Amino acid sequence: MRGEYLFSKVDMFSVIEHQKQQATKRVQAIGSDQLQRATEDEIVKQIVSEYRLDVPVINDDKIYVAEHGEAQVDVSRDFNRHITNRNRPFYVNGMKTVIAVPFVGDSELLKVQPNTYTTTRPSGEIVDNEIRLSYTQAEPNADAIKREYTKTVRDIKQYLDWQRPSADEFNSQLESLVRQRVSDRKNKLQAGSGMLDALGLPTKK
Repeated sequence: MRGEYLFSKVDMFSVIEHQKQQATKRVQAIGSDQLQRATEDEIVKQIVSEYRLDVPVINDDKIYVAEHGEAQVDVSRDFNRHITNRNRPFYVNGMKTVIAVPFVGDSELLKVQPNTYTTTRPSGEIVDNEIRLSYTQAEPNADAIKREYTKTVRDIKQYLDWQRPSADEFNSQLESLVRQRVSDRKNKLQAGSGMLDALGLPTKK
């Protein structure tokens, strides 16, 4: 099967720290007028929705064949075939089948290594809200493809299950973090206004 390794680009700890930093920056970027005009709950709800971690969920009942047709297959590693030179590809006509595995959730998390993981990672290509699993065969074999894609989907689900506790914990803490940052900014703005009033001087229009 072709495709890049999933769950291998960055670790979950780094992602969570990044989300905390970005949520804090988002609060700091809110204009003072908007901060004073909107309610605290409105601002918190908006920012939490932007930075929460939405672990993907596989739609088993929507898995389908996205592509099927003839393809050139390299059989140079097939030692049941008589090939004089195995140092270069040896192509024969075969079949290519692409299985699409739809999901709902944040596709970026399919690149994130959970705190628990194995040395062998599932492979696939992320296309929008689908994971594409590609198989090439010199001889058509539906049972072999079914065994492989079933195992790959099972492995992907296991990795997502390993991600979920960390994501749930972060999501439960995110609202408190954002609310505290919003409250701090509002308090600072109010203190600034109070200081200006205490000066007793007119302000430039």
